[in-house]
Amino acid sequence: EDELKDFFGDSGKVTDIKWLEDRNTGTFKGTAFVQFTTTAEGKKAIKHHGGMLKGRRISVEYSRPLKDSAEASKKPERVRTRVFISNLDYEIDDQKVREFFSDCGEIRDIRWSERNGEFQCKGVIEFMSVDGAQKAVQKSGQMLMSKPIQAAISTPPKRQSSEQHTMFVGNLDFETTEGEIRDFFGEGVKEIRMVKDRVTNRFKGYAFVECVDQEACTRLVKEKSEARFRGRPIRVRATFENGGKKYKR
Repeated sequence: EDELKDFFGDSGKVTDIKWLEDRNTGTFKGTAFVQFTTTAEGKKAIKHHGGMLKGRRISVEYSRPLKDSAEASKKPERVRTRVFISNLDYEIDDQKVREFFSDCGEIRDIRWSERNGEFQCKGVIEFMSVDGAQKAVQKSGQMLMSKPIQAAISTPPKRQSSEQHTMFVGNLDFETTEGEIRDFFGEGVKEIRMVKDRVTNRFKGYAFVECVDQEACTRLVKEKSEARFRGRPIRVRATFENGGKKYKR
């Protein structure tokens, strides 16, 4: 990138460079789009057509967006700048995330994942560049507040969400721990989200238990729907059976 900026140094200020890569392999195709501050600077850059760069004669032309693919070409780039983060401390906020990833690059946006108004301890960070996102992924496993953060390039969501194999568990004792819930349901549990008050951090008496698949979810709902836990009857329902409506806690 620096070599390309130096090459066009006498034309004006380069504000952005987009490298054209193979969508499957990520291999550079030998083509780039260089954006300048003004049209006049772009005209100056055209004069470098046929110039030598790293021992090769290069072609410099005006970029003409294709009618149907201009917008589509931006989407893969935007997707690769988004990082999915999970296993977050319940008290996390935008400022703490920006401080943690400050050495990766500029952040465009932060979106938190919520369900029925409850924070799910995960979210998506969008960086201004692909390089920033790649640096952020390297911080996966590092401690952010009280937990080791998990970070990965975000992939477009599939239509079948985790709700297809998640259970709502209600009427729990307020002193219940995540370990007790995991032991109670046993094999087949993937993740447990204890719903807490964001101000007091006190457990609200209900949780969402994500199973490894829908088969495990169906089995556990059948086994535990009439069970007692910590001396009280609990409510166990598959979330997809409720049509997205709120549960009685």
